[in-house]
Amino acid sequence: MNCKELLALGCFENTEVITVCPLAQKIKNVTFIDAPDGDKWLSSGDFVLTTGFFVNSNQMQSWESDLLAFIKVLIERKCFGLGIKIGRHIPYIPSELIEYCNKKGFLIISLNNEYPWTEYLGEITNTINKFRNQEIEALNNVYNKFHTYLKERKK
Repeated sequence: MNCKELLALGCFENTEVITVCPLAQKIKNVTFIDAPDGDKWLSSGDFVLTTGFFVNSNQMQSWESDLLAFIKVLIERKCFGLGIKIGRHIPYIPSELIEYCNKKGFLIISLNNEYPWTEYLGEITNTINKFRNQEIEALNNVYNKFHTYLKERKK
């Protein structure tokens, strides 16, 4: 699933795309992180959802520097993007961070605070699975046609 297909889902109706939408990149998984060390389990292609609770865990740094550090890890791990519920833990996305993400081609979406996490996770996961099933069916069709062709040649 690509960015355009992601944004077409019903759960993204009242959301705002804050930074660039990487059109060529594909979402492989969706995950939710609010733990300070949750980034340890991220993989390439992950679309990460969060409230940003982890930015309050380090009293020595500002939430802006914690958020920047987190996003740098997401970019390093080649994650697809970040969906964040702005308000409770992250009051806004700083302009410097927006510029940085735009330069890196990293997507940030401001999510609808009223929409439940289960709806985001469920709808995105179901759509990813639908696309994977379509790919499997297409490969199976190619295999069956090739197999039929080989059988016909032997006759």
